[in-house]
Amino acid sequence: QPPPAYPPQYYQQPPAQPHYQPPPQPHGLPPPQYAPPQPPGAPPPQHYAAPPAYPAAHWAPPEISLPPLDLELRNTIDKTAAYVARNGVKFEEMIRTREGANPKFIFLQDEGEGGAYYKWRCYMLQSGAQEETLEQQLLVAFPQPLQEEVQELNNLVAELSGSKESIRALKTWIMAHEDCIDWIVHRMVARFKVIEDFTARLHLVYGINDVLHTCLKKAKEAQDKAEGGQPEAAVDAAGAPVAPAPVQRGPVPIDGTRAKMLVYVARMMAMMGRQGLDEESRGKLLKVTNLWRE
Repeated sequence: QPPPAYPPQYYQQPPAQPHYQPPPQPHGLPPPQYAPPQPPGAPPPQHYAAPPAYPAAHWAPPEISLPPLDLELRNTIDKTAAYVARNGVKFEEMIRTREGANPKFIFLQDEGEGGAYYKWRCYMLQSGAQEETLEQQLLVAFPQPLQEEVQELNNLVAELSGSKESIRALKTWIMAHEDCIDWIVHRMVARFKVIEDFTARLHLVYGINDVLHTCLKKAKEAQDKAEGGQPEAAVDAAGAPVAPAPVQRGPVPIDGTRAKMLVYVARMMAMMGRQGLDEESRGKLLKVTNLWRE
């Protein structure tokens, strides 16, 4: 007998499953090993390949950082980060090999200027962030003074001399804008780099020293208030005053302003120390260093 007449679609092969493509990964990371999708009705797979065990720091995004004040350098960083985000880590390696001695690409070197900002921007672009979002995040993380206030700071730095009045005026302006301290120290370090005269650099260090001293004084006052202030005067049985026992104080806590200023001050001092100073200039620098040590 002839075979039964089945409909033509009975003999057709089922459609092939599309090849699974893993999603794009952040800068420099290998794609995780996911199990491909199974056809309807298939039994669930028994084992899944777990992603590789990287340390937590490997997955953590780079810390947000201020861009360099040099507009040309910042534009180079922004363009390079956009290209690397689209083309991957091999494109970055090619640029590093080809432009390793080019100062315009110093941000690709370890501890190079703008390197922290480049790493953060590259990571965020590869994660799908938009340009407008990045600018908003920078403004939230690093508030900036108003334009007229920026001009006030520029005038104070330009008129800075060894006089107490000019140093006090700079200190007063900085303490009144502590919420913008990241932007302030970033700006002052950039100014410090373009100054070649040792005396002008020393005057800027004097202004920062006054800010650090004010922060330390405020921290001590807050500590005394938190720990009960000065002990009350005591008297003996005859009513004569007795000297109170000294109060054991802990170390004075470092507030955010002083901590950030100290980081940049160390860089300034290192740059001044490499100037080939004479004996008198070296003595002035050592005097400031001893004050901070105390």
